[in-house]
Parts: sequence; structure tokens; C-alpha cells
Amino acid sequence: MTEEFTVVPVAHVVGGRAEPTDDYWGGTRSIIRIDPDQFTEGSVVGLEDFG
Repeated sequence: MTEEFTVVPVAHVVGGRAEPTDDYWGGTRSIIRIDPDQFTEGSVVGLEDFG
């Protein structure tokens, strides 16, 4: 029996690199934009404590 499920992105990565090469990524900077239609600002309260 085959089961189906749908995956919906919760965020998108913006910035970083144009090509995903396999080398040093230490200087690469990007941000993650959380989908505001699915989550409020309160969804990330305290997230900085897990860094």
C-alpha cells in the first residue's frame, strides 16, 4: 500500500551562493525567511537561545 503526504515549505533561504560548490562555506552569509502566512513573530521567540 502506498501512502502519500504533502510537504509545505515553512521558510526560504535568501542569499548565500549562486552555486552549491563543495568547498569552504565559512564566509557565506544568508538569512532564513519564515513564511508569515503560516507563522507569527511569536513563533520564533526564544530561538536565539539555541545558537
